[in-house]
Amino acid sequence: MGKTRLVSELAGRAAGRGFTVLSGRCAELGDSIAYLPLADALRAATTGPSRDQALLDAIAARPVLRRLLPDRGASPPPADLPGLAQQQLFGAVLGMLAELAAQRPVLLVLEDLHWADRSTRDLLTFLSRVLHRERVAVVVTYRTDDLHRRHPLRPVVGGAAPPARGDRHRARPARLRGHGRPSERAGRSSPLDAATAAPDRHPGRGNPYYGEELLAAGSGRGEQARAASFRPVSPTCSSPGSSRSPTPPSRCCGRRRVARQARRRRTCIRRRVRAG
Repeated sequence: MGKTRLVSELAGRAAGRGFTVLSGRCAELGDSIAYLPLADALRAATTGPSRDQALLDAIAARPVLRRLLPDRGASPPPADLPGLAQQQLFGAVLGMLAELAAQRPVLLVLEDLHWADRSTRDLLTFLSRVLHRERVAVVVTYRTDDLHRRHPLRPVVGGAAPPARGDRHRARPARLRGHGRPSERAGRSSPLDAATAAPDRHPGRGNPYYGEELLAAGSGRGEQARAASFRPVSPTCSSPGSSRSPTPPSRCCGRRRVARQARRRRTCIRRRVRAG
């Protein structure tokens, strides 16, 4: 189970129970855009047909928060705000969350914090210290593989919240028996057996998105195409019914090697795109 899939399911269930869900993601941009996940969360919740009117009112009552939404006519905040200006922004975020939580519980999701800018890390530290009795749950995700020894996020997640008020869960690779449900979502009438699911499990390294895409491709015409792709190849690498002269085995091996490398590159790129 991947972290994005996990928090997506959590957000969906929280919304179904009446929570106000604010979800935003970081990007690999360094410190060039301050408070990017918070701005992303506010923009997603205040645009579209299902925009939250209570959130719009809370932002309108705090002009400093408008700077997080530059498309509304305000200038974005700089990466290094002066001390007093940053304090005002942090206080406005806290007041907004408290006002929303007074009406119904709030779930704030900040994804991919291994790419977070310094301002976002400071905001997370502030919220973890001042949120006590408010009905606000803050969920953050990050890749442990990207947290090297001197990564700036390490001290933040290491002391973000006392054990009584914070929990840490590690999203582990999907197990083989977990492929039954994705296969049903992909349109299959019955879960895949172990012999069929095992080849699909290893290229994705447990990535649920990659596994679901493979399962979706295995239904209908995609299944016929995949079966054709695994058709045995003759030693001379000539296609059945082809009028061309057989290809020498040495050249065939070279083509196979190049094709394998190309597939590996495409798989690596696809995994990185899916992982965000």
